[in-house]
Amino acid sequence: MNLKRRLILLLGDPDISQREFEDVKQWLRGGGLAKCLRDAEDIRKILLHSHNSSLSIGGRKNSQEPDDPAVAEVSRLLRIEAGMTARSALDLLADALGREVRFPERIGFADGVLRLVREYGPSSVVAAAQQIRNQEIHGSPTTNWPLRHGR
Repeated sequence: MNLKRRLILLLGDPDISQREFEDVKQWLRGGGLAKCLRDAEDIRKILLHSHNSSLSIGGRKNSQEPDDPAVAEVSRLLRIEAGMTARSALDLLADALGREVRFPERIGFADGVLRLVREYGPSSVVAAAQQIRNQEIHGSPTTNWPLRHGR
């Protein structure tokens, strides 16, 4: 699906209240679009730089950056879209999944997400991340995929 269509579908999402939609329209008309485009450009530069710096000589990724689709999706939802720190994202994700054991203080984000994926499965972890992201951004945990506990 192309980016223009995804943007239109995002704005047309029925989970967004009419008031939120009107606020976004007002913001876009009042110069928010230019700011949005600048912010998107900045994010793209940061992510591109981050991606390039994670490559080692020979074009291989560093071992501390696992190439796991669930980790990438959870990172996009919680770190990028919701703007959360790695620690708060991991803690909220573990809580949402019902994990009772806390992560060690010095665990990396990707390692923590991979542990959750091994314990609960990738679809449950991503669904929980979607709910947290929706709560942070829209104030509503609504998602198209209800979270099921257990495997």
